[in-house]
Amino acid sequence: MFLLLVMGQWTAHAAPPTSLDLELIDAARKGDLAGVKGALEKGANPNAADEYGWTPLRASAWRGDLQVAILLLEKGAEVNAKDKYGRTALIRAAEMGRARMANLLMEKGAYVNAAEPDGWTATKTAIMREDIEMVRLLVRRGATLTLPMAAMLGAKKETRQFIDGGADLNAADESGATPLMLAAGWGHTDVIQLLLEKGANVHVRSSCGVTALMWAARQGQAEAAKVLVDRGALVDEAADNGRTALMWAAIEGQSDVVRLLVRVGAKVDIRDWSGMNALDAGRFNKEIGELLKGLGAGN
Repeated sequence: MFLLLVMGQWTAHAAPPTSLDLELIDAARKGDLAGVKGALEKGANPNAADEYGWTPLRASAWRGDLQVAILLLEKGAEVNAKDKYGRTALIRAAEMGRARMANLLMEKGAYVNAAEPDGWTATKTAIMREDIEMVRLLVRRGATLTLPMAAMLGAKKETRQFIDGGADLNAADESGATPLMLAAGWGHTDVIQLLLEKGANVHVRSSCGVTALMWAARQGQAEAAKVLVDRGALVDEAADNGRTALMWAAIEGQSDVVRLLVRVGAKVDIRDWSGMNALDAGRFNKEIGELLKGLGAGN
């Protein structure tokens, strides 16, 4: 195997691993410190990768095995090497919630903002896990954090800091979602309330016409949906495909949200681009269909 430095990032280019390399990777995956030492002493490549892209360091990061990782780094494992999927050991540590491992890797020079080909970073990975302490660790080490990311995480302290710094509360991220939409989709009611109190627009639509209420409805976030409705969200507003919050909730089988929206007067007969309405969605989901019937929807 050889390593090529491209645009500041080490990328692993796989030559077929030897049997000794595979022995090293397997030992690292098992947390077998003695096995790792033995394979390295015999000449195994600390930067070897198997057919699935696993390197010894990535395996130790996945396990959170600090002793193995320290040994590998001492023996020349490249801390910023990417596997064939573009993942670094730091991204893997964040994915598994290994804070001590992440800290070690960053101390050894891991690029905190290293990204996979699709732009996925350790920070975004930690946000998806709702691991606020990992995110804060990464940010202290220089990771990029934006207001939409803070809202998605439910990090009220960081969200307030962005607000106090004059951030645009209605600006969308690269996916077209605003901070309010992301907080709604993840059910962070305290962040939703903060954003609304500071001027976020409950009626803002994404590039495809989706509102924060639709985000909450689709993800089954009933408490978030209630906060939005109480603050004036339009329950019968439709996205560009014609689907309302009630339709999203019915299609996704989100019974608590369906119950809430029907009780506040959401119409069940609005049809989307395909001609389907909430009642039609209920025919494909017995629980939702019975719920709508029990609530008197469509009568």
